[in-house]
Amino acid sequence: MGAGGSSGRVGLLRVRGAQAQPHPHHQADGDCRQPAVQARATYHQRVDLDRLRALPKAELHQHLDGSLRPETAVELAAEEGISLSLEEAVARLVGPTRCHNQAELLAFFDLPISLLQTAAALRRATAELIESMADDGLTYAEIRWAPRLHLERGLSVGAVLEAVGFANVRRSATLVRPDLADIPDLPLPSGFAVRPIDPGDGAMHRRVFDADKVAFADHWGDSLSDGSETSFRAFVEDPLVRPDLWRVAFHGDDIAGQILSFLETDGDGSMVGWTESISVQPQFRRQGLDPRKSSLRIGIFGAEPWTN
Repeated sequence: MGAGGSSGRVGLLRVRGAQAQPHPHHQADGDCRQPAVQARATYHQRVDLDRLRALPKAELHQHLDGSLRPETAVELAAEEGISLSLEEAVARLVGPTRCHNQAELLAFFDLPISLLQTAAALRRATAELIESMADDGLTYAEIRWAPRLHLERGLSVGAVLEAVGFANVRRSATLVRPDLADIPDLPLPSGFAVRPIDPGDGAMHRRVFDADKVAFADHWGDSLSDGSETSFRAFVEDPLVRPDLWRVAFHGDDIAGQILSFLETDGDGSMVGWTESISVQPQFRRQGLDPRKSSLRIGIFGAEPWTN
């Protein structure tokens, strides 16, 4: 704000770049040509909290164990036979506007972490936090916490995750072979045969490409593409794509399973071989064709000289 002129009228300033100029609606002859006095003021008008809550908002960093309601802390403490007044809970949960250091800040997590050591307590704290966020108009939130800090009373990490709403919907495993010695060369079931793929046979490349999408349609993770012609062109034009290294099993003229192997140069200059897109088509599953238990799994081994 600025005051000037003989009338003593107060003018509102509109800031443009580094220069403050009087707002035209509040300028009169002889007034506010050059503000004589500038007073510090907030840049916004008074906030209507109800209107603010109604606006959609996002929270990108919210700690679950840093959001426990004081009233809930009192009740959880009572369940554990701990005497805790509401005033004490507020003092141990609500930090100052600015802490002196990180150690002072982290001290405010001690009480909630000690109280959130059961599945029921974690479920309640999570539900109440989400309820509070909804009341504040949040439409997106990223809630974080450290599951391993909640194992003091026997919960497993999995149980902690489930308590706050996560569900185990998939599992995975990594197959590791320490060396290339004693690799079994198991025969394919009757009626199946592995045939070489001609690097110049574009039609066959498309069939292999499409077979990959079918094989992984009901799986987690990425298939090669969305199946479009654009994706296919990007696939075959990738310099790592080597049809001469693919191992494709056929049943008659139908693709039954495949390993789309490739080679690449590692950072130290050595050649590394990869067995990728290991799959069996749905109609041939559980018929004994298992790439993990046959020479089909070995894909590129021996296809050409390489060091790893």
